[in-house]
This record gives sequence, C-alpha cells and structure tokens, in this order.
Amino acid sequence: MCGRITQHATPDELVELMGIDLWDAQDFDSRFHVRPTQQVLTVRQMPAGRQAVMLRWGLIARDRDDPYAGPVLFNARSETVSRTRSFQEPFRQRRCLVAASGFFEWPKSAASPKIRYHIRMKDRSLFAFAGLWDRWEHHGNAIESCTFCTTDANDLIRSIHDRMPVVLPRDQFAFWLDPSNDDAAALKALLRPFPSELLEMYPCRSFAKPPDDRSPAWIEPRTEPVLKAKTLFDLDD
Repeated sequence: MCGRITQHATPDELVELMGIDLWDAQDFDSRFHVRPTQQVLTVRQMPAGRQAVMLRWGLIARDRDDPYAGPVLFNARSETVSRTRSFQEPFRQRRCLVAASGFFEWPKSAASPKIRYHIRMKDRSLFAFAGLWDRWEHHGNAIESCTFCTTDANDLIRSIHDRMPVVLPRDQFAFWLDPSNDDAAALKALLRPFPSELLEMYPCRSFAKPPDDRSPAWIEPRTEPVLKAKTLFDLDD
C-alpha cells in the first residue's frame, strides 16, 4: 500500500532523472505531503517523446459512469494488475512513471502505534514508481488519472507493513513506458520489491495541527518516544 508520497524536487532534477522531452506540468509544485485525489507529477511516453504531466492520483476507469463514485483506486496490486477490470487496459497500453523523493507508511498491525514512517533512498536521490494512467471522458468533460503498482514489502518495510509501492530502477524506465511493449510476463517481472539496502526508513514527528504540504516538517524525524497513544494526525495526516 502507498497512501502518501513526497515530490520534493525541481523541474530540472525531474527532467534529468526521467529523460523528459515535453514539460506539460506547468502546475507542478514541489511538496512534502501528497495524498490520493491530489495532482501528482507523472511521466508517460507519447509519440513526440516522454511527457511530464500532472494527473489525479486515483485512477478513474474510462467505463465508469460517475468519475467520483466508487473507491479511489490509488494502488494497483501487481499480482492481479493484468486481470483486474479497471487496470487491464492501462497495464497493456498506458503505463507511466510517478516521480518521488519518498513515501509514507503506517504500521499495519493494530497492536502497533499508528505513527507515520518516511521511506526514501539512502542517498536522498529522486526515484520513480511504476504507475498506470487512464483518461475518462463523458459529454465533453475529461479527467486524466493514475495509480501506483504495489508489491510485497522488502525486508526493511516488512517490519511495519506487508506491501510497498514498486520502485523502478532507471534502466527499466524505457521498457516500462513503451506503449508498444505487450510482453505482459516481462512487464510483470519488473513489479518486485526494491532492495532494502538502498532505502532508509524512520518514524516522523506528529503534529497538533498539520503543516502546509510544502513544509519539510512532514519528513522531520520523530524525537518524542513512540507511545501507544494515537494522536489525530498520527492516524491520518
């Protein structure tokens, strides 16, 4: 599962990482706390090259009557992505990358304190999630949206949760993005846990009142003891 991410970066850093040819993400705003239904910077392969674009996080299947009815599809399980109705066609033809500088997770066990953990690269570098995108259209209205693929947690993250988003190495970007690539078995083989030794994870501070999404306070390490008490913004900030 992945329910919050950080996209703290400059356009130049994103262009360098992801080989972007077309910057159509004029609304991009570097943030330390991004949640489902908000806009995320996404890269997809278009005929003219790799396009950076802002998409709604939470895939809206094109056959849905009401785009806002039903569950928010912000994650897609890798094990079933090729046969789940909402994800089948995007997996075949509309794969994308979602830029990130980190992501948050909460302990899944009911017996654990519900505090946020921040996961990022040990070297603090940017990376990309394997994603899917789609375009919903009805009576002249259109919404473009995306979701992240998830897989089993690696040894690091398994200590708090059994799932993690799929992080793609840079040398696999082109293979994943290529819309003409219909090798489902080879594509699914990419959807595996990222090596633990390249990541770091730490508990984050809690708040009496959540800060602005642009505030680095979201990723500041927790200094207070990890107690059993659950504060409002530990539970769901």
